[in-house]
Amino acid sequence: MPAPREEGPEPIGGPAAPQDRSLRLEIILAVGLGIAAIVTATASFQSALVEDQMVGGFNRGIRAVDEAGQAYGEAQRILGQDQGLFLEYAKAARQGDSDLTVYILTSLMSPNMRESVLWWQDDPDALTPFEEGSPYLLPALERWTSLKAEARDHFDAANEADETTDRYDFITVLAAVVLFFLGLASVVRHRSIRLTFAAMGSVVLALSIVLLVIVETA
Repeated sequence: MPAPREEGPEPIGGPAAPQDRSLRLEIILAVGLGIAAIVTATASFQSALVEDQMVGGFNRGIRAVDEAGQAYGEAQRILGQDQGLFLEYAKAARQGDSDLTVYILTSLMSPNMRESVLWWQDDPDALTPFEEGSPYLLPALERWTSLKAEARDHFDAANEADETTDRYDFITVLAAVVLFFLGLASVVRHRSIRLTFAAMGSVVLALSIVLLVIVETA
């Protein structure tokens, strides 16, 4: 009768090794899920902040456009008044009514309009005081030009913020895909399938982290 075999310690790399590998994989998956959750939260938070900037930029741009429209209307109203005064002045001057011309020039015209009329009188080639080269100015028209440029800047900033928000939203979607892959890897028991899902999730996670860093540093 053969003697019973003595059982010694299990060799290294024996049955305990697959369990150790499985435990390490579980830890890696848990860490990956945590990082994906952090990426999702960070991208969502930054997207909300940038979205506030976008909305504020659009609101400021709309307000600037409205103010520009008011300035343009004011400029046209003042220009119409000045043109009407000039026509009355020219008519009175042609009729030789010096009292009326002096009254219109000194009492009804603004200082800038008066200066422009004097310029017109001194320049025989000028047909009206509103030609190019005339000192005639419309502050409301200059304000309209400035407000138009301001509105354009606000809209450009808002559009840029909108694009940044889209990037953060895309990163959030990528992080959700990571959670999906790593979540499947954590519940599937077939090793090759687990590794496949874990690898796919890791690749997408690395991509989402790189994109997050790029957007943050842009």
